[in-house]
Amino acid sequence: MSELVGPVLRMSDDIDGIVAAIRDDNPDREVTVTDRGAYVRIEAPGFLRVTRESVARYLGRDFELRRLETMMSAFAGRIDNRTDEITWAYKNDLSATAAKPAH
Repeated sequence: MSELVGPVLRMSDDIDGIVAAIRDDNPDREVTVTDRGAYVRIEAPGFLRVTRESVARYLGRDFELRRLETMMSAFAGRIDNRTDEITWAYKNDLSATAAKPAH
């Protein structure tokens, strides 16, 4: 099972700025970008984030992250959408959060 997480984004004029923002928001991660023509896969091991502030800075205009959600055709990892940030995280054992049976 892969521990890579991140979005798959449909191609648009904003892709270069979004990729730059993701790289900027994850300076300690090895971010891989795979351009497939119609879409771009952006991934990193374990955790990835992007902030509204970074995307707006790279695009040179205000940007609502819900717009990024509409560009996302798929993603890997558990996603957490907030007004100012989207994160993707790897979770390998979902049962750890389940209640343990009583003895």
